[in-house]
Amino acid sequence: MRKISFSLWLFLFPLVVLCQTLNLKVMTFNIRYNNPNDGPFAWQVRMPMVINVIQQENPDILCCQEVLYDQVNDLQHVLPGYQWTGVGRDDGNRSGEFVPIFYNMDRFNMKAKGTFWLSETPNSPGTKSWDAACNRIVTWVKIKDMRFKKNIFIFNTHFDHQSKLARSESASLLLSAIRQIAGDDWVIVCGDFNDTEGSEMYNILTGGAMNLTLINTTRISRQEPSGPDYTFIGFPFKPEKGNTIDFIFTRNNKSATVLEHRVITYNVDGRYPSDHLPVIVNFELKLKKRRNVF
Repeated sequence: MRKISFSLWLFLFPLVVLCQTLNLKVMTFNIRYNNPNDGPFAWQVRMPMVINVIQQENPDILCCQEVLYDQVNDLQHVLPGYQWTGVGRDDGNRSGEFVPIFYNMDRFNMKAKGTFWLSETPNSPGTKSWDAACNRIVTWVKIKDMRFKKNIFIFNTHFDHQSKLARSESASLLLSAIRQIAGDDWVIVCGDFNDTEGSEMYNILTGGAMNLTLINTTRISRQEPSGPDYTFIGFPFKPEKGNTIDFIFTRNNKSATVLEHRVITYNVDGRYPSDHLPVIVNFELKLKKRRNVF
């Protein structure tokens, strides 16, 4: 009997593509800075609620805004399964607000990280431009998903609340930085952008070529997006219809589908964890494996 060559075996028994489905949950949450003048809405009063909603949702990646260093430590103390990265916006160290990125350290390995300032001198700590009321930053991290076997770039930011020019210029700078830092890799962008859909800032982020600009995840969710059409609620609770300023954007991953988008309305007797509502996006990831069937 003749021996069948290996190449003939491959012809007779072709490769089979197996798809494994994984999920990736991302949360963005402006937790409100620790302001001692907040009275009944002070951080020590709200902190148990902030922690509770994070633990209930159990995100793989958590991006927060308006976080002072003591609040970072409070979160890290009760979220031991997470690693975080970020710096204070005033000095590039511990001073001023952070926009930290927390990630599940059992699932991800950090490959690179950084911070830049939303100004004409982005590598100079504490700088601001374009009539901005405050100095603002972007924190980013490159992590490898050990389950998905791919790199993901996460960017987290908080745009200026007063200057429209600063928000527009920040959007352009953010896109440029994403192209330089992440190249063609998968990108997720979270933040409080202090402006709504239809604004100049929003149109800059989402209005260009698909491979260069960002996609609002609420627009591509497979399930109907849930929750109210606002994310800023104020203290006390006074939401305005359409006032969604907290977004999760994405770019460049054909293997990921937005399964669901939720604005979370968790509260305790009408008291909310923050003056912003957290936003959750659940991505469905399809990991293809090839093997011969003999």
